[in-house]
Amino acid sequence: MKKIFVVSFISVGYFLNAQSLSNSPYAAYGIGDVKYDNTIETASMGGISTAFISDFTSSFNFANPANNANFELTSIRLEATNENNYFKSNYNDMKSTKHSTYLSNISLAFPLSPKVKMGISYQPYSSKSYDIQTDQKDADGALLYRNNFKGNGTVNIAQLAVAYKISQEFSVGARANLYFGDLNDLNEFRAVGTEYVNGYETKNRIRNFNFTLGTSYQTINTRTDKN
Repeated sequence: MKKIFVVSFISVGYFLNAQSLSNSPYAAYGIGDVKYDNTIETASMGGISTAFISDFTSSFNFANPANNANFELTSIRLEATNENNYFKSNYNDMKSTKHSTYLSNISLAFPLSPKVKMGISYQPYSSKSYDIQTDQKDADGALLYRNNFKGNGTVNIAQLAVAYKISQEFSVGARANLYFGDLNDLNEFRAVGTEYVNGYETKNRIRNFNFTLGTSYQTINTRTDKN
């Protein structure tokens, strides 16, 4: 059963890596359109996550792993996101509507003991997917030259988080983050009457690692709350 689950987890991760997620016209810059940490809880609370301590025993907080003192049940999550964006520009009165539905998070969390909790997660961190063409014409409408801008790729993040409950009020946690993926950008210039294409291509292979440490302190107001 464990082997089947591991294979399924890897298969879903491979599918997540192959997705095209970008809806933003600014995806051409930097590492693209950032999608990280768009889980249901975070999105529902407008991005609040670091100080959030869930009252439910099946919700694992990856933003601050120390905030998992209440976590008691094994949790497996597959989350999807649907985006619908409308863009309008003053340049040539350009308009664009983009839609995308993608797998935004897969995670597994479980208690190792009453005091130690652990979780692993896999999410898209950023993505770029654009194909832009601009033409320059003379006064008679004849084409002079054409520019093509293309880009694609996704950066993903794999996380491993561990929480330790020191006392009923105080907990500590640590999270390791591995960023990986490939991003490609292509810029081409074509002039009418020539057989050559001038351009350049940029390929970036992302490999980065960092870690996060967190603490959490919570206490019960005996006048308003109950155990």
